[in-house]
Amino acid sequence: MILGVASLAVLGLTLLALKAESRVRRSRHYRARLSGLLEYRTRELRHERDQVTVMLDSIDEGVISLDREGMIRHINPIAAELCGWDPALARGRPWARILQLRHEGSLHMMDTHLDVVLSRGEVVHMANQTLLVARDGSECAIELKASPVRARNDEVEGAVLVFRDISYRQAMIRRLDFQAHHDSLTGLQNRSAFDDALGASLEDGDLHQLLYLDLDFFKVINDTCGHAAGDTVLREIAHLMREQIRDSDVLARLGGDEFAVILYRCNREQALERASRLCSTIADYRYLEDGRQFQLGVSIGLASITGSAPATEVLRQADAACYMAKQNGRNQVHAYHEEDAGLERAQRELQWLPLLQEALEKRFFTLYIQPIESLCRPSSGPYYEVLLRYVNAEGEHMTPAHFMGTAERFGLMPAIDVWVVTEALQVLKSNDGRIEEDAILAINLSGQSLSDMPLRDQLITMIEESGVAPERLCFEITETAAISNLAQAREFIRGIRRLGCSFSLDDFGSGMSSFAYLKELPVNQLKIDGAFVRNLTRDSLDAAIVSAICRICAQMGIVTIAEYVERRELLPALEQIGVDLVQGYGIGRPQPLGGVLLTSGPRRDNGPAASLQG
Repeated sequence: MILGVASLAVLGLTLLALKAESRVRRSRHYRARLSGLLEYRTRELRHERDQVTVMLDSIDEGVISLDREGMIRHINPIAAELCGWDPALARGRPWARILQLRHEGSLHMMDTHLDVVLSRGEVVHMANQTLLVARDGSECAIELKASPVRARNDEVEGAVLVFRDISYRQAMIRRLDFQAHHDSLTGLQNRSAFDDALGASLEDGDLHQLLYLDLDFFKVINDTCGHAAGDTVLREIAHLMREQIRDSDVLARLGGDEFAVILYRCNREQALERASRLCSTIADYRYLEDGRQFQLGVSIGLASITGSAPATEVLRQADAACYMAKQNGRNQVHAYHEEDAGLERAQRELQWLPLLQEALEKRFFTLYIQPIESLCRPSSGPYYEVLLRYVNAEGEHMTPAHFMGTAERFGLMPAIDVWVVTEALQVLKSNDGRIEEDAILAINLSGQSLSDMPLRDQLITMIEESGVAPERLCFEITETAAISNLAQAREFIRGIRRLGCSFSLDDFGSGMSSFAYLKELPVNQLKIDGAFVRNLTRDSLDAAIVSAICRICAQMGIVTIAEYVERRELLPALEQIGVDLVQGYGIGRPQPLGGVLLTSGPRRDNGPAASLQG
């Protein structure tokens, strides 16, 4: 029994030892596997970390990672280079010691802007006027975004700063802005910048003065010595004029040899004194070439900027005063007076009267056409607006803007309208290849014609006897002319529409626009004034106005045409708004009737297409 018990005890101990040994072996196996897994995962994490480091070091943007205390954990080479620090020295230092930020305008430090990233966990974006000051004191414009890094419990445990050098982009923007507002030859402000400055000066309520300068005898240098010499003279004259005015004043080159100066907070006597100094300075200037000496002069017109007259009127007054200075002997200053306006206008109109009368008799007029392109509806055929030009003795084609006032004052517009309609009907009837066989022509009618019932009957007879399909004619009338005598205009339109001709209401929006007039006038089309179209993609109010016009016209079955579409980039926006047709230099420039229509490129044409006949 004792032996049996002892044997059992030995056997039990043996079994326990075997079981313990098995557990030890399993434990070692598990530990070995766990150790292998940990080692493998560690290698993976190191590999991923190395990949992230390589990626951060390879990108073209500066990247800095911070811990929760704002100390730098990692800084890539781009960031280190922009900050002017060695990466090894930068690590472990406070970010504000390495990344010094200032506001470009005020030069105030902007460190506090990034504190909220670590303290509140907010994303910070610095896109404008942020300067990075490097260790050596050099500066560069940057765009920066700082984002918090959160732990699983959503606590902020660090941040990542990403920034890029935008100095080149900022320089390009400044260069483009300068080019957009300055004359490339003289460096002075250009016509666009001058118009903006003149408009602003009218709104501030102070008294300013405008000088309009036209160089005398400049053409002699240009013709004798060439345009390169002329350019040199313009640059030197611009420099001389700049020295004679205050830094706060505006000096602009309007074009050619014409300049303008805005003298801020200046009375007329002070302006006359400064203008006289400009005259003396330019009179003392000499241009020398090949032993020849050339002397110039300048005629200066002065007009006051008081805010009581619009910019166009102030500029016209100064221009008229400059004209009087030339008439009085050149190289002198003339201040505008009210009596000058009547004299200048009367002289201009009297000069044009015999020319227009002769043009009607000897056919010194010619016709241009400008294409009208369809956007949102199938076009029934080529569509053009007929534009009138006067051909002067030098062969220059002049727009009606030069002579329309004279023609209206002396009652010549009905005769001019009949001439245009006669020529247009002849073109459509002859089918001689000057225009497509199915083309539609839009012909402008003046306000004087619109109230002339005998003229209406004459036009009806002309159309019927021509044999031209009336559907190929569209008559354009201006909004102002139509509403000045609404009853007669309505009767005039209805009489011609019975033939099958259509009517278009031109320049809608330029006058006392009212949708109520559309209910009274039986028109087929409406032309939206170009003032609302030019900046449609930049001005939300213009876009809203055009959209409202299109919606109303769509309800009334009236086709809409956008005028002065000078850039084809406007077409998608106009199409989306619902404009049916478009017209302007971006679609096609006015070309002589019978010539090849050009959709781009400059052409010698004295002025853009104006209202009425061109």
